[in-house]
Amino acid sequence: MSTPTTSRGARTAAAKRTERRALADAHQHLDDVEKWFIKRGLPHFIEDYRATEDVFRRALPVFVVLVLFQMGLELTSKSVTWADRGIGAAIGLGAIFLIFLAANLVRQPHAWYRWPAKIGLPEIALLVVLGPTVGKISHASWAAVAADGVANVLVLGLVYVLVSYAMLPVLIWALRHAVQELGNLVNLASKALPMLALFGTFLFLNVDMWHIASSFEKRSQLWWTTFFFGMITLGFLMVRLPGEIKELSGEYTREAVAAAAGDTPMSRHLDELDGELPQLRTDRRQQVNMLFVLGFTQVIQILLLAVVVFLYFVSLGKLAVNDGQIADWLRTPECPHGVDLNQVEHTPEAVAKACGFSTEEQGRAWLNIIDPGKLFGFPARIPL
Repeated sequence: MSTPTTSRGARTAAAKRTERRALADAHQHLDDVEKWFIKRGLPHFIEDYRATEDVFRRALPVFVVLVLFQMGLELTSKSVTWADRGIGAAIGLGAIFLIFLAANLVRQPHAWYRWPAKIGLPEIALLVVLGPTVGKISHASWAAVAADGVANVLVLGLVYVLVSYAMLPVLIWALRHAVQELGNLVNLASKALPMLALFGTFLFLNVDMWHIASSFEKRSQLWWTTFFFGMITLGFLMVRLPGEIKELSGEYTREAVAAAAGDTPMSRHLDELDGELPQLRTDRRQQVNMLFVLGFTQVIQILLLAVVVFLYFVSLGKLAVNDGQIADWLRTPECPHGVDLNQVEHTPEAVAKACGFSTEEQGRAWLNIIDPGKLFGFPARIPL
């Protein structure tokens, strides 16, 4: 009589174990899918993705380190005594400990000693005011306290944006994708360079362009001009990208979804798809996420192509343009042949004397040709 009961109990226990394993597998698979979205810069496609629960929890280590660094700056000020430093450090570190201890006792009383599973706005707000509070306790000025508070708010906003839209994973993915697209970049450059050689050469080897460039009194004018063209390029890109996102909301078939999900964690569930699939409906938050990812990847490709174009013009200038030609374009007297300016001190007076110029202004103009300064810390003129 006991055998059926034992068998029934064993079957029940086995069924529960199977159910627990299936549930664990489902949770593990869900984690894999969410990690797949985050690594590709699409965290807002995760169901119920909330900033206060996900973004702040993942950004908490960074923000705590920044708060500790800020307190360290406050306490190392020359106007702060060692006694104030000790008091401020004890209050700051103790406050951080008490903030998260109290939060854990409320939110996870059975695991209060573990890393917080959820971070809310109260903890973040307390961290924002902690640095300025420690500074004031250490007898810092009100101006310094206000500056610390503003800096904390700005850092919090920056961290929120960086983590919320998974910019670091997007950057890593975009760089990896850009390396994979180097073959396409070669094809694109091979198509673009002939047109650049036709139009760019006449624009580059043009007296007017050199006159405009030489009229820049400061290097910052050149960078602002470059920034202007970059913003125009980004503007054209932003106008075109929303149309591409709308195309993603088209009709999807089972075959198209299966082909797209082949190398993803969702591939193991392709046999569970119905014949008629629900069509993609994205909210504004997800559309902004897609816009950022598409824009970022295309900006990386544009920058790679810009490097190719930059190297092309640098090589062309080095091969085709000499100092005498530059001097002629800039209406600067040419230094006589045979004068080795490498043996002359690079000052307007020394250059004017070596070249036989009548004024130091002519020497200064020629000096700008042979020694135009530095670019990113390196000589702007290629020493070849």
